[in-house]
Amino acid sequence: MNLRFKEGQMVKMTGHDDMIVEGAIGIITDVQTETVKVLWGGMWNDKLNAMIADSMKKHDTTRTNVYRAIKTAFTNYAAAKNAKPLDEAAEISIIKKMRDERWANAETYQTAGRMDLSAVEADEAEILEELLPKEPTKEELNTALLELALDKGWYDDNEEHDIHPVQIPKNQMGIAVKELKAKYPAADGKKIADLVKANLCN
Repeated sequence: MNLRFKEGQMVKMTGHDDMIVEGAIGIITDVQTETVKVLWGGMWNDKLNAMIADSMKKHDTTRTNVYRAIKTAFTNYAAAKNAKPLDEAAEISIIKKMRDERWANAETYQTAGRMDLSAVEADEAEILEELLPKEPTKEELNTALLELALDKGWYDDNEEHDIHPVQIPKNQMGIAVKELKAKYPAADGKKIADLVKANLCN
């Protein structure tokens, strides 16, 4: 949507299908951890409907707007032509994109001097952040790669060989990346790819 702040100044916002309702800022109280963490694994429509209903009951306008936006994004993704399955990785990717868009919008509003609207975007971004699983640490990814290498036989434990023990064949790189991404859907794809590349056979 386009919002005009000052004469001749047009600011384009991203990531919204609907106008913010009267610029309202909901009061974020207790984080519904058990509820928001169960989106993954199917039945997302029913779960989101329940989350929307609960936030409306608590008069939490910001959460209601966020949950409705997620539902719209998931629905559009699932209905798209030749769409891939709306699995955990896809859900995480969609919510990450929505979060990043709102942080960008918050900065744009702040630059334009609209601190009230910037606060709305920041609040929505924080709610979206709550829904995302924690990204794995570097140590966790290294451990997962080692376990995968042992399982696949991509490992050289001969102490006489002055080489890294994890030896992934170049033609197996795609499989390694896919396996790690499946284990940690919230992980940064580039970090996984770089880790696998660093352990390829010459």
